[in-house]
Amino acid sequence: MTSFLQMGSARGGLASPAGARSAVGLWAGGTMASALALFLAGTGPASAQAAPSPPATACDRLKQMADGDLHVLEAREVAAGPAAAFYGEDQGRKMPAHCLIRASFGDRRGVDGRTYAIRFELRMPAAWNGRFLFEGGGNMDGVDWPAYGSLFSRLSPTALERGFAVVRTNGGHISPGNESTDGSWAIDQQARIDYGYVALDKVAIAAKRIVAAHYGKPAAKSYFIGCSNGGRQAMLVTQRFPDYFDGVVAGNAAFNLTRIAPRLSWTTAQLSRISRPGVGAFTKADLKLVADGAVKRCDALDGLADGLIQDIAACKFDPAVLQCKGPKTATCLSRAQVDTLKRIVTGPVDAQGKPYYKPLPYDSTPAFWAGAAAADTRAPSLFMDTMRYFALTPPNPGLDALDIRFPDVFASLVSTAGVIDAEGSFLNSFASRSKLIIYHGTSDYSLSAFEITSWYDRLAHDTGGKTQDWARLFLVPGMMHCEGGRATDDFDPLTAIQAWVEQGIAPDRIVATGKTLPGVSRPLCPWPKVARYRGGDPARAESFDCD
Repeated sequence: MTSFLQMGSARGGLASPAGARSAVGLWAGGTMASALALFLAGTGPASAQAAPSPPATACDRLKQMADGDLHVLEAREVAAGPAAAFYGEDQGRKMPAHCLIRASFGDRRGVDGRTYAIRFELRMPAAWNGRFLFEGGGNMDGVDWPAYGSLFSRLSPTALERGFAVVRTNGGHISPGNESTDGSWAIDQQARIDYGYVALDKVAIAAKRIVAAHYGKPAAKSYFIGCSNGGRQAMLVTQRFPDYFDGVVAGNAAFNLTRIAPRLSWTTAQLSRISRPGVGAFTKADLKLVADGAVKRCDALDGLADGLIQDIAACKFDPAVLQCKGPKTATCLSRAQVDTLKRIVTGPVDAQGKPYYKPLPYDSTPAFWAGAAAADTRAPSLFMDTMRYFALTPPNPGLDALDIRFPDVFASLVSTAGVIDAEGSFLNSFASRSKLIIYHGTSDYSLSAFEITSWYDRLAHDTGGKTQDWARLFLVPGMMHCEGGRATDDFDPLTAIQAWVEQGIAPDRIVATGKTLPGVSRPLCPWPKVARYRGGDPARAESFDCD
């Protein structure tokens, strides 16, 4: 019998050259229809002509699937009902009736003695819309993410509710306590590689072929969406697997972790040097002073003083205007705070004095990192674990942020970059057949918006111009990491990418609202355009042009 993993390609349909290059293998022969019939109906000659079971009753049959090191851990029908909350997300969400598959690519013992496995969850709705969606993970993965297709609660209804078959993966490792901020697994070389890209390759191909087997036909269109690490994964699939997906959405992408890690470590060290017990380096009131100062200087550059800085590239704000003339008070910043803030915004520099990572923008939402600065930089943290376990070669679990020597440390980051990072900008294969939407909050003080604008600007040179024909970047004023902040951070990128892929409707603007700005809507404009007020009701997106 032809293996179910040998049917179809990563994008959908019959095997392609990309499928031949995949980690799973080629379709060995015969037709898609006959292979599906054999798989769904049984293995004997008499059963080869039997009709495939209907999707609503085929789920149990998938328990018997096995191919190479793929093992089905669970296959069962799930009745329509509420979705289980996960990390506080998706509370109260409704799920349609669907087939749930949980599977893994083997177990292995790592160099650290831990058990590793590429695990994934796939949900296939009874009322399928013919589409497949791979949702990215978050932080350092290592958890069994639910495959709802919610984009960390951004999408309502979820992709699963909309009829998509949805898959997610743990990234190739199993973190204790299902904790996505654990970085200790990155001591293992293969775990780094799996997290970097192998898990995406294997799971995409396996999940698509399970979908084809379950429904009796491959998905007509395939999408990838993700934010944070999921955004890195989204960018990575456009670079490593350019014919796997028809449309990709990448939000607040941690696409260059080996440059983000030293920047975050640098930030931790700067804050720690002036941190006060029980207070931190900056109080919330201090941070509000900075945000208000930036708004006062840059808000009206878009034609309307509304508390949102739309033209972030034109914003020239110097926090020195907030420095106290005398002792520190509630209405000003100390000299040490001003100097620290400037060092954080600039980031570490190389031996030639050039910033290793683009500067952070000053924006309207107070920075979320500063008030939490800890004096003990050896305490476990997502920021420091990224540097200790991920970026450095070899890893250094005991690293203290204050012990990192810049720029000497940069030489220790090179080997990891080729495995983890997604900075490639030569994407002509992807550009020839697929679409990409990127979004990024300008108040994300972990990942600078100027890093993603710089990468996007390189596309025009490296991928032959006409970038707007296939890739568009949208900055979200005031939004922090993936969501939150004083911002219109509520929008639907999945609908936008579908319309672009399936109807040829390019997103000239995406209308957004936000819980912190009730009754207000704004257009998100494709970079380098900016939403500018042209007159009318200042609360309505229709009163703004993208230019």
